[in-house]
Amino acid sequence: MLVLCIVIMALAAGPAAVPAPVADRVMLSVSSDWVAQDGRSDGEPGLGERVGERLRWPRDARARFLVNPVDAPVGAVDAVRSAVATWMRTGVGVALDYGGETTERGANADVVNVVSWIETPDPADVFVARTTTYWFADAPNEIIGFDLVFNLDHAFGIAESGTGVAIDGWDVETIALHEFGHVLGLGHADPERVLQVMRPRISAGEVDHSLSLRDVEALAALYGEARAPVSQGFFSPAPERRFRDAGGGHRPSERGLFD
Repeated sequence: MLVLCIVIMALAAGPAAVPAPVADRVMLSVSSDWVAQDGRSDGEPGLGERVGERLRWPRDARARFLVNPVDAPVGAVDAVRSAVATWMRTGVGVALDYGGETTERGANADVVNVVSWIETPDPADVFVARTTTYWFADAPNEIIGFDLVFNLDHAFGIAESGTGVAIDGWDVETIALHEFGHVLGLGHADPERVLQVMRPRISAGEVDHSLSLRDVEALAALYGEARAPVSQGFFSPAPERRFRDAGGGHRPSERGLFD
């Protein structure tokens, strides 16, 4: 589920290490929800393809993100940082640095990159997590910031890395790994290629802390690399992963949103 927003702003330089924006520029944003949703069958190759551009961070960009741990499970900050570190080990020419904790929460067009847990007043908001990515209309290819929210209508937990054991609820690192793919500009993989972190569906309880080569190759292609980085062990999908078949392909039997 995608929402395109337009905001006209006069911004001060935020904590993200991107060039200071010029006053009164038009800011655009797109939101991606991760929902394990029965009947969803559309593949989403990339965020940029939905808005007519290939959205990515500028080459050699360095951005800082903050985490608000209020209402998050114990260990959530470390789980988010671990997910980011997995993407950074691909060698992509973008640095996402943890900048500490914050009291900010939600999605705000302020070029302050925040990860937080929020309550949603709308009962129709069934998403598990949502990433909002921002860019300027006069620089439509370049991401300038993001916000990532976890929906407290769902129960979150922390799974131990390397076990492949399902948990009761939604594993923070698994969700964060997918969402930070959106932060980097990736959209959803073909829904039939389910052995990818950027697949469009997930079930509660699944634990996945590794990238597949398809995820890495998609990232390399987005950033114009001649080839994907050399394969390493953490790119191998966990053999314990199992999918429920609801009768229409790999559709989870439990409702949820992985966007």
